Amino acid sequence: MRTLLALLLLATPALAQHKMNSSTFLSNPESIATDGKYLYIADVGKGGNPTAKDTNGIIWRTDLSGNKAERFAEGLHAPKGAVIAGKILFVTDIDRVKGYDLATGKELYNIDFTAENTSFLNDLAVQDNNTLYVSAMDINKLFRIRLSQQSAIEAVPVTGKLQGLNGLFVDNSSGRLYICTFGSMEKSDGEIGYISLKEPNPAFTRVSGRPGRYDGIALLDGYLLVSDWVAFEKSGEIIKVKLSDGSSAVLNKEKIAGPADFTLDAKGDIIVPAMMTGDILHCASR
Repeated sequence: MRTLLALLLLATPALAQHKMNSSTFLSNPESIATDGKYLYIADVGKGGNPTAKDTNGIIWRTDLSGNKAERFAEGLHAPKGAVIAGKILFVTDIDRVKGYDLATGKELYNIDFTAENTSFLNDLAVQDNNTLYVSAMDINKLFRIRLSQQSAIEAVPVTGKLQGLNGLFVDNSSGRLYICTFGSMEKSDGEIGYISLKEPNPAFTRVSGRPGRYDGIALLDGYLLVSDWVAFEKSGEIIKVKLSDGSSAVLNKEKIAGPADFTLDAKGDIIVPAMMTGDILHCASR
């Protein structure tokens, strides 16, 4: 019995994190969204250049295990930041936000941000079916899109420097937009915090003093789940930050090569793209 128990304990970490996709169809997956039936994966494409207008970006659709892949949308440049609002999949694509009908794959939205002088729109967050938030990583700005008002674009003035503004997550119950930043490219100095969506000129409030190269963010049971590249190699982590005191813990057992913008499955577990290896990983969140 003691030997069996030891073997079970040794097996637990392997069950907590594993590769989902059995084939190598992905090049540089940056973001994942789910409607509960499928996974939608924004793939920057071969070469992995996040700002190149090269038309090799793809949105893949797979089953919930990350397999049976099919091309849902093609001809994008460098899609990122996938979210679902209603029955529409939205992604960022360099200087545009595009929306696709989940049932048909038809492009319904092509929202032009070129007037904002950005070439690195990154993450999206849904407040409701008519309101999206989008981060512009290269210019450190946050925008609001009002779909019901002819897709009007509004800059959101935030007090505090958001260097490398990246991951976004709306919590309507608290009226907060949670934010994580990548920081500068030279060192690991990204931050985790939030702004109040109830204020016209919100200030960025940090919830943790832990620096990182942060990418994706989500809220679950009083904790923030955040992906941290750490470095540009297989050293990435998924961390769990307690909102009440800012303490954090690492969830993944094995380091990840470029943990990017993740989604949560029906159990609250993390489905995260390893951007540098072209894999989709499952990681337990509890």
